Amino acid sequence: MKKIRIFCNQSFLLEVDSSNYYIDTNNYLEAIYENPTFVKCYPIDQPKTSLPFCFNLKKQQNNIVSNCTNIKIYNFLDRCDIFVSPFLIFDQQVILSTSLTLKNTKYSLVIYPDRIKITHFGEEYIFKTQIQSATFDTQDHCINILTTFKNKKTYTRFDTLQKQFFCILADKIQIQQDYILAQQNFDDFLLHTKVNRYKNIPTLEFESCQFYTQKTLADTNIPSTLVPYVFFENIMLQDYQTATNFLCDELKDSLQKETLKQYFGDIHQISLCCTDPPLYTIYNKSSATDYKIYTQDGKIKEIENK
Repeated sequence: MKKIRIFCNQSFLLEVDSSNYYIDTNNYLEAIYENPTFVKCYPIDQPKTSLPFCFNLKKQQNNIVSNCTNIKIYNFLDRCDIFVSPFLIFDQQVILSTSLTLKNTKYSLVIYPDRIKITHFGEEYIFKTQIQSATFDTQDHCINILTTFKNKKTYTRFDTLQKQFFCILADKIQIQQDYILAQQNFDDFLLHTKVNRYKNIPTLEFESCQFYTQKTLADTNIPSTLVPYVFFENIMLQDYQTATNFLCDELKDSLQKETLKQYFGDIHQISLCCTDPPLYTIYNKSSATDYKIYTQDGKIKEIENK
């Protein structure tokens, strides 16, 4: 018998057709797995009014598997962690529809709640995203669309010469003649703000990145048990400079920015098990690794790969 944990985006409501689950906090379920389980996922702001995203779980030897491509499954000896990436099935309402001319060539632009569609001489070009409102303009041979969904902004550029979409996602976007600044705010322990700078050219080429924090290590009074978690949060955001501040002097000399990036990879999720010392599970794109972290005087002194 294996324990399963199902995680979902906070914008969605999880349901399981099984009597074997005992924790339900809307975006998180924990269950004892015995029989095949059918999971349904609804948008919280449209419960039971949209078609649900559904998938089955089944047991194969001692692992839990599914043929669904919108979930990530990590099997351990005693548990299974599942991360759900649902999608909304929208009504075919139109947010914006217009015709425009660039370089004496006509294009049709139609924006739906779940995609941007540009049509040119019968050829359709689709960019899928979630949209509540939209504006557009043109620049040389490009069509620029600024969309908003739940306070998140997406700046999408369609290059009519390359017939490709290029995209920037952020909380705040500032467009200048030569560059574009994209600001992302994070609800992590140090309240990071990440500002990416892009060249204002058709391909929106990335130039540089700058991190800011509303909190500093001096005024947070982080408990020693949470120091590793905040350390991993900084690596997940790729703020390696701040991450090294949590290391003791010996580790700081050996684990520089490039070493941290190579050693831990791109972190997608962090899970904490309250053992002594705490056990941290780090989820990458297609794998998961357990670490035991030992601290002393508010600094990490040893990292043990389990």
